[in-house]
Amino acid sequence: MNDQLRIVWPEDPPPVVSGTSPPQLKGSQGNSREVKGSQADDDRAGWTIEAYFDRVVEPDLRARGRAGSTITDYCTHVQAWRRYWGQVAAGPEYRITYPVLRSITPSDLETWRAWLVDQAGKSAGVADKYTGSITAILRHAAARWVIERAAGLPRLTTPTVGSKFVFSLDQAEAMYAAMGLAVWPSRRRDGSKPRRPAADYWRAWLAIMWTYGPRVQEVWAYKSARSPLTWSAIDPRPTRAVEDAKFCSPAGWLVYTPRKQRRRKPRPLVLPLAPRVRELLDTIRPKGADDDEPIFDFPLSAGTSKGNGPPPASAGFYAQYWAIAEAAGIPTTRSAAGRRIAGPADFRNTALTAYGELGKFVTGHAAGRGVDDVNYRQPTEQLIEAIYARPQPGRAT
Repeated sequence: MNDQLRIVWPEDPPPVVSGTSPPQLKGSQGNSREVKGSQADDDRAGWTIEAYFDRVVEPDLRARGRAGSTITDYCTHVQAWRRYWGQVAAGPEYRITYPVLRSITPSDLETWRAWLVDQAGKSAGVADKYTGSITAILRHAAARWVIERAAGLPRLTTPTVGSKFVFSLDQAEAMYAAMGLAVWPSRRRDGSKPRRPAADYWRAWLAIMWTYGPRVQEVWAYKSARSPLTWSAIDPRPTRAVEDAKFCSPAGWLVYTPRKQRRRKPRPLVLPLAPRVRELLDTIRPKGADDDEPIFDFPLSAGTSKGNGPPPASAGFYAQYWAIAEAAGIPTTRSAAGRRIAGPADFRNTALTAYGELGKFVTGHAAGRGVDDVNYRQPTEQLIEAIYARPQPGRAT
């Protein structure tokens, strides 16, 4: 957490605001913080959320290699919690005591979330995300017996597949054609010129996103903390052992472990390589390419999006993407939540939708891929059939 925002309390509990019994906030328990029943015998149970996050959770997230953006989100959400309980709720209007880990209740979470929506101007979805970070910290404490149980709340919003954008084949075809106008990227990470026209790289990228729906920076990374697909993920051999059997995919296999899933699902995804994907990848693969060389070897972020330095590499990526989408006639208006629809991330939902029940195996959502999960079974034969049968942009089927 940023040092300017960090609050570090010693082992003593935070200060208690004195005064008469406060008026009740929506969902509030007043200023009483007594917890009846058995309680974990751990001094840390008397810490505040931000003290526990600073000392325990944040170092743990860094040790586990979590993305910097994830940690930044946690910091932002914890600071909003501190602001409410340290300034608003503890002010002269309410005089509510600052809650510590052992005393946080669902009512406290509901009161804070209501303030985020009603007073701080957050949307329901954003408020859910803020609340999710606080409950995740509480679960972290409960899992380590710091507190007896973690308080939680049902979401205000319920994401559904139908609420997200799904690309049609016609739209993907139009994007494929519009990619002929691409001029970015004009250089590689080492500053040299790309070996092929920019359109070739974008079309190979489109084929991967359309077919498998990976997260955007699992394929074409523009942040230094991300690991893009390398040529080691492409196994050109038709026959491969998957779990306890051998299968044949004439075009080869895509083998990789999504970065976000490496801790809980360390087993790699082993997916049949669609012939069209293999064809486009062969077009851009340089002779003698090393296995650890990125497939899309383009600039990493070298700047900031805050206007006080050079623009990040993501600016070029997204500027080119939206130009392609506009030329393809795809609507890129903003949703009610403010998100620009038909973006690169929407290919993930497109793949999930296209493959039906098989979609979770294609994207890696399927449960049971952990090291100790011996009962996980991937329907490889069905995946070969479905992936090979799916129409591909840029080729009549």
